[in-house]
Amino acid sequence: MRPLIGVTCAADNENNRSLLLQNPIFFLNQSYISALSRAGAVPLIIPILDLSEISGYVELLDGLLITGGGNVLPPEVLREPKLPDLQSQQPRRYVFEQGLIRAALDRDMPVLGICRGHQMINEVSGGSLYLRISMELPSVINHQQGEIPGHIPTHKIKLLPGTKLQRLLGVDKIATNSFHLQAVKEVGDGFVVSAQSEDGVVEAIESTMHRFVMGLQFHPELHHDQPVLANIFNALVDEAQNYRQIKCGMVSNL
Repeated sequence: MRPLIGVTCAADNENNRSLLLQNPIFFLNQSYISALSRAGAVPLIIPILDLSEISGYVELLDGLLITGGGNVLPPEVLREPKLPDLQSQQPRRYVFEQGLIRAALDRDMPVLGICRGHQMINEVSGGSLYLRISMELPSVINHQQGEIPGHIPTHKIKLLPGTKLQRLLGVDKIATNSFHLQAVKEVGDGFVVSAQSEDGVVEAIESTMHRFVMGLQFHPELHHDQPVLANIFNALVDEAQNYRQIKCGMVSNL
């Protein structure tokens, strides 16, 4: 049976916009679902609910994908020297994902975070963020490619030797897309940096205390023309399948 991987989403009513009539909706970029499906998973979109619902989901799931995006900051906010932190941008989503990540880590469930999800994993683990890298770090490259399509890479990242990500991709450098104004500053407890951009900005982190917990600042789900990046989703699905077998074995032995 294919592993069931939960995928977090955003809620439009958190930032006072409505994408469908006047009704609040949950929404998600389809590319996350497509990438997981191609890798052999059964994706399950997880809505933002009360914290009491988390235990039911983590008992059901074999893996977890914490997604990015979901917030459009108004122009006057974008002009500020520092942007709002993750919790201020999407309060309900932050609290729910925080609880979800903690529950998954406690169970050693495979977890992948992308963009905002990568930053969430880091914060939940005790790390910190640059709230606007262009203002807090000198001589950084442009990390926001704007209207350039996501499947087009705009800068290279270096994969650190000996890390799980480097072994997984089998290369030392790779070109990626870039859609972020914030970045990991201090890495969370039990995590190490596994990739950096040419200016030293953290592009990936991974846990040294779990089977498979990884955060990526870039969007591999949009690089559908780079087969090497599909290995990330293949690995998540493989680890989720292993987790499922262990979980089922524990249940059958009760």
